[in-house]
Amino acid sequence: MNRSDTIEADEALRQALAQPTLASRLLAETARQLARYRPHHPLHPTAWGAALARGVHHTLDGLPEVIQNRATAAAVTALPAARPGETAGEYAIRLHAAARTV
Repeated sequence: MNRSDTIEADEALRQALAQPTLASRLLAETARQLARYRPHHPLHPTAWGAALARGVHHTLDGLPEVIQNRATAAAVTALPAARPGETAGEYAIRLHAAARTV
């Protein structure tokens, strides 16, 4: 491997590491889904589940099952607990912040 190959490999690695993880993208997409549909309504488990399902579909669809499972598991560990009376929009803001941690 010559010097130019090393520089190209280093640049490729830097770019790859700069990308958000699948778990991060899943949380961010789920937050977008929550903020899009009735953000001023209280967060409800049914709405949360639907937003997560849409997030999985938009983010992980087509990837191998093992990759989907690992990304989902990593995302679940970063989920903030819902607060009593919290709206979907308020939770979406906190979910976006959590997405930056995984």
